[in-house]
Amino acid sequence: MRKKVILPIILIVSVVLLYGVYRTFFIKYHIKDLSAPVLEGPDEISWELGREFVFSPAEHGITAKDNPDGDVNAKITYEGTVDVHTEGSYDV
Repeated sequence: MRKKVILPIILIVSVVLLYGVYRTFFIKYHIKDLSAPVLEGPDEISWELGREFVFSPAEHGITAKDNPDGDVNAKITYEGTVDVHTEGSYDV
């Protein structure tokens, strides 16, 4: 009678070890980028009076790089207004 009891126990232990030890888990995670993009370019830009102000990062040597995305020049925008008929300093 002992042989009949031992066989199922060996089978159960083998199945548990096989599935318990050799399982593969895939863990999905996202790393949140906490750093801001780095802008590079001149501190000031001179503009000819009367000439229409059209912002072009490439024309002014302005670049933007981000850790996960790399080159993000196409996403550069600006805020502010420039009166091209009045000489002065403008923050944009």
